[in-house]
Amino acid sequence: MNEVMMASKRKRAGAFLIDYLIFVFLESMICMPVAFWLLNSNFADNVVGQLFNNINDKALQVFILVNLISAPFFILFLFKDSIKGASLGKRVFKISIRDKEKPDLIPNIFKLALRNVLAFIWPVEVILLFLMKRDQRLGDLLANTIVVEDNVKN
Repeated sequence: MNEVMMASKRKRAGAFLIDYLIFVFLESMICMPVAFWLLNSNFADNVVGQLFNNINDKALQVFILVNLISAPFFILFLFKDSIKGASLGKRVFKISIRDKEKPDLIPNIFKLALRNVLAFIWPVEVILLFLMKRDQRLGDLLANTIVVEDNVKN
C-alpha cells in the first residue's frame, strides 16, 4: 500500500468552489430560461397547475418548475465524483477521493454519492471542515472517505 498524503483544506475548498460554480452556471443557463419559457407557453397552467390542484400563483409555479427542472442537476451533483473519484474541480487541484480504510481504492459509486448528499448544506460543511482537526467534512465521515493528493495522471 502506498502512503497517501491528505489533500489540503485550501485545495478542497478550491475544488468545491469550481464544482459549485460550474453547476450554478449550468443551472442558471438552462433551468431558469426553460422555466420561464414553460411559464409563457402555458405549460405551468395546464400541467403543473393540474398536478398541484390548480395552483394559480405564478411565483409558486416558477418555484415548482425550477425545482422540477433542477432535479437532474442535483442528481448529477451527487454523482460528480464518480469518475475515478474526482470531479472537475478535484482534477484541477489534482486531488481525489479514496476509501478511508483502503486508501489505494476509490470508493464505490454509492459511497461517492453518499458523501455529496451533505454538500447541499455547504456553508456548514465548509465551516466544520476548517474548524475540525480532521481533514474530513461531514460527508466524508458519513461515507468513510478521505480526500488525498493525486499521484496518478488523469
